[in-house]
Amino acid sequence: LGNIMVNNIGAVHVTKPGEWEADNLAFDYITHSRYNPGACAAIWQRVIDQYGSGSSSFVGDIFSPSDHPSHKERRDNYAKKLKEYSGGKVEMKFGDNNCLIKVNGKDFVTPAADDTMSASERACFVAGNLASAYNHGSAGEAYSDGETLYFGSQPVMSAYPGDEDLDTLAARLNSIR
Repeated sequence: LGNIMVNNIGAVHVTKPGEWEADNLAFDYITHSRYNPGACAAIWQRVIDQYGSGSSSFVGDIFSPSDHPSHKERRDNYAKKLKEYSGGKVEMKFGDNNCLIKVNGKDFVTPAADDTMSASERACFVAGNLASAYNHGSAGEAYSDGETLYFGSQPVMSAYPGDEDLDTLAARLNSIR
């Protein structure tokens, strides 16, 4: 067992540059698909919600303590990429238990948590939808249709308890878009 463990540790050779390259490739892949590019940041937000913002574990501290960026660094890198993807129009400002989404430098929305996601994780998906609308040229008039806020043809978010009224959000988005 000891020999197997030593051989596996020696074979890993994971480096921070390699991890950054993998993260950057993941973002490139997702932006060329039909998936929400906010999912990249949302994954790391979920990890932060469950395990904290560090990157180490007991085993990692012993064998390779600095071979990965921290969870927060990875989430924030994806948030930066979303801003770039949107042409600089969508920005995320993470707080302790929430995330403010800004559009064109103006406060837009701080989504509430839902049954399955923290407020910050949910904000990543909302920001991803907004960034997609800007990137794909589908950002148009914002409006609510039932329980969903749209930005042009792009669905942005569904209403959950604790969210602002969707008509209010549509009017705000129209004034700052």
